[in-house]
Amino acid sequence: MGRNKIVSVDFDLTLFEHDTRRITPSALEAIEKLRPDYFIVLASGRDMYTAGMRNYLNQINPDAVIHANGARISIGTKEIRDYFWPKELLEAVIQTVRDKGWCIGANRRDYEIKLT
Repeated sequence: MGRNKIVSVDFDLTLFEHDTRRITPSALEAIEKLRPDYFIVLASGRDMYTAGMRNYLNQINPDAVIHANGARISIGTKEIRDYFWPKELLEAVIQTVRDKGWCIGANRRDYEIKLT
């Protein structure tokens, strides 16, 4: 019959438990039961290609990944979207976060930001 259906699963607090820093065995078992009939899509606010996330990504072994809330999308090893914020916008966001005393995370790929 083939895999003509899609199931998308969020990473944090759906598959991944913050208390144990593990993907629950029952979640991995459920994914394996779905795999023969479903195209498995992992969705996350995280960039799942960072070094700290690769182990989890390998455990899930999804057919596609929606990374960083849609900023990067990959199907297998092919990236079909990789969005970069404009440098000026990113600098303004960082400055606002610093002024407010908030925390922010980002990956640097194509340009250097000078923080003062």
